[in-house]
Amino acid sequence: MRIPILGIAAVVFLSSTSLSFAVTYRALSSFPQQTRDIYIAGVGEGVFWSNAAAQSHGDPGMYCPPLKLGITGNQYVKLLDDYVADKAHYRSDFSPPDSEVGFLMILALTDAFPCTNGQGN
Repeated sequence: MRIPILGIAAVVFLSSTSLSFAVTYRALSSFPQQTRDIYIAGVGEGVFWSNAAAQSHGDPGMYCPPLKLGITGNQYVKLLDDYVADKAHYRSDFSPPDSEVGFLMILALTDAFPCTNGQGN
């Protein structure tokens, strides 16, 4: 009788915990530089593969970099930092530093590599 109860308790506990981790750009600035850069590079790679997967299924994708362009981790960091530094992106209802890094990475990549000629959004 004990084992099923412990099993049920474990399932309830594990299903109630969240395994995701999202951080704002402002909060990320308090991280050590190397940790910050690795996090941004990882987010950039995740967005890249999401975009590639969408395009492989016929979707035009969110952004359209040149076909033979390989973006490095340092380039993702620069793209994101430049996007946040550009005050043209600020509005009364949108402050990039207070937004999640993943969302900002999508915005930075679509800003840097817009789709044209009917490609992408």
